[in-house]
Amino acid sequence: MSRSAALRGAGVVAAAATLMLVLPLPLGAGGTHSGVEMKGARFWGTWYGALDAEPFGLPPGVALATLLTIHRDGTLLVYDAGDFGAAPISQVQSPQFGSWVRTGRRSIKATTLFFAGDPNTRDSTLVKRVRFRLRFEGNHFDRLVGVAETVEQLDCPAGALPGFLSCPNPITAPDSDWVPEPGGVPNVPFQAWRLPVK
Repeated sequence: MSRSAALRGAGVVAAAATLMLVLPLPLGAGGTHSGVEMKGARFWGTWYGALDAEPFGLPPGVALATLLTIHRDGTLLVYDAGDFGAAPISQVQSPQFGSWVRTGRRSIKATTLFFAGDPNTRDSTLVKRVRFRLRFEGNHFDRLVGVAETVEQLDCPAGALPGFLSCPNPITAPDSDWVPEPGGVPNVPFQAWRLPVK
């Protein structure tokens, strides 16, 4: 073997070793990472959630069903069964789009935004913001518990233009402009279960 061929071969081996160091660990069967520590650190995935409805005057055990997808890039998507606007909910609502960050190896906090509108006129009337705190329950890495800390809102005032054209920018709006959702309750218990592949 020539010296140049040997050098090329060594370069390929070095490149392959470097690539193995920077690639994520492979997923095991069912979408779980190999190793308890890696699995314990993995919030991303699709979850079925339940928001406790008792704080809103409903009987114990009644929950608002929720679909939650946490993405690895720090974004998330939440859609709950009340978004269609059935009574006693008086508004239709968009899915919630959000961002999340770790607050510990086993915990995260998240903020979501969504629109609420009049079911009759189909006009947007509010921008809403929800803040969540979630953590893995015990050693169960397929179960989250926590709270929906706050639900706040900004008006989309209808006037010369419909509300959907006059919603304030929720990113630049000062915190003093946000008001608590009427009838809202702080720190509502929330739990979720990871959707497995079967």
